[in-house]
Order: sequence, then C-alpha cells, then structure tokens
Amino acid sequence: MLSQVERRDAPCEQDRLVSMAFEDVHMLGNDLDVVSHEDVDAVEHLIGATFPDGYREFVTTLGSGQYNAGYVHVLMPRSILAQYEELQWTWRENAHFWQDSALLSAEDLGRAIVLARTVDGDELVFHGRKPRELYVVPRHADEIYLAGENLQEALEWVENSGVLASRTRVSRLRADGRFDHWTGATFRPYRNVERAEFLCRGAGNLYAEMVARMACQARADMEGTVLVTLADRDLEADGAGEEVAALYLTECAGEIRCQPYDESTVRVFVSYDATTRSRRTEEWLGYLAQIS
Repeated sequence: MLSQVERRDAPCEQDRLVSMAFEDVHMLGNDLDVVSHEDVDAVEHLIGATFPDGYREFVTTLGSGQYNAGYVHVLMPRSILAQYEELQWTWRENAHFWQDSALLSAEDLGRAIVLARTVDGDELVFHGRKPRELYVVPRHADEIYLAGENLQEALEWVENSGVLASRTRVSRLRADGRFDHWTGATFRPYRNVERAEFLCRGAGNLYAEMVARMACQARADMEGTVLVTLADRDLEADGAGEEVAALYLTECAGEIRCQPYDESTVRVFVSYDATTRSRRTEEWLGYLAQIS
C-alpha cells in the first residue's frame, strides 16, 4: 500500500530558492506538500514503471502546487495511481482518434501514464518502456507531440512552444520600480486553498490604479512579495496584447491576479492558503469588496 504522504515545511532560506533538477525555483509560499522517496518508490512498483527524470525531484522537493503561471499542473504520485488505469482504458477505447500518430502506437497509448495536465485538459504522458520520452496528448487535436526527455524539458515545451497555448512574456518588478523581462521559474504550494473572484469598477483607469497599489506593496517588501505582469508574446509583437498583473504574497501563498475588462472595470482573482491567511490578504479582500 502507498504510505501516507509526508508533509514538511519548506526551509527558511533567505533567498527562498530551491535547488533541484529544475535549476533555481523562486518559492511563493512556505508550507510545502511534498512526498517521500518511499512514496515514489511505492507508486513506481504498483504501476510497473519508473518515472521520467525530474519527476521524483519535483514531487519530493516542491510537491503539489502551481509551477510558473499555473497553466500545467504536475500530478502527485497518489493521483497518478488513482487514475492511470481508467485513463489507459479511455485511451484504448479512443485510440482511433490518434491512429495516424507516428510517435505512439495505439498499443503504446493504451499503456501510457499521465504525469501532468494543462488547464485545457491536454495531458503529458510517458510509456513505461520509454521513460526518456515524454509526449503531449492534446484534448482537442489528433496529433501527439514529443515534448522532451525529462520533466523539466517537457514543462518548458508545454509552456513556451506555442502549440498548446499562447507563449507568455513575464516581467518582474525590480526594487527601483522598473519591470524587467524574467525567465526564472516560480512555485506556489497548494494546501487548503480558498478562492474569491471580484468584478471591480471605478472611475478612471482602475487597472493602472491596482497595479500601482500592487507595486507599492511589493517595493515595501521585496523579500516576501513578488509582482509580475504577464502578456501574450505573439499578440504583444503585433501591438494587440493585453497584460495581466499578479501579486504574490509569500506568507500565505497568496495570489491577487488582475485582468482588465475595460478601462474602468477589472476582474480580480484571489487565492490563498486558508490556514495562513494574512493581514495583507484581509486588506486586499476588504478593498476589492468595497469596489465590486
């Protein structure tokens, strides 16, 4: 049987970086939900396959949470074990949909194991006989893609190839108040997550006012706060892109994400760890409730 998943606190390192196969990952929360190496070994034994390179490091070092912008979610071993047989049955029943693929035969697809899933339902899979080959099986297309030889390469392909979703340009606020293009990876742990959504209205350019409020808070605490803007790189090149701003509050793994609806209306998505809900979270929730 799979042993109970261990829960550990992240080390309190000054630069909040975790060194791993994914290079340096900037932590956006303290309370990690990771598994032990014994848990990974147990699931490998039960599914009869060795996980691709990088997967063990991810789930034992970072665990369950949001990697980068959160477009793709890496499944924990317990989730893989709970659903892999049902997914294999589904792929076998629908193998004709991908019958023209030169990468995975119908038989191979029927024995594939899912490692990660995008918010759109695309799946990152591997075959037990080919642990150094990770594939993407799209939800709405009949072409299968080779994404890389390990989990790090595969996540990079999913997020930046432009095949499954638009490529995102990330800019991070510096201490001097300027935004710089940022290619670093981030991780926000998911535990006891609560979410709220607001449609905020105000006079003038409300989005610019919110970004200014975020920037003031981030510059006051650069150690525990990260402010980034995200923009579609392809639309940005054409001058038609619209950015989204996201403020991360490390003390509660919180995110305040602002998306302009029109000049005076902003849609705001808030999520945070309910067990570590902070004073700053309360202030944001109160402010957003007032202008909604």
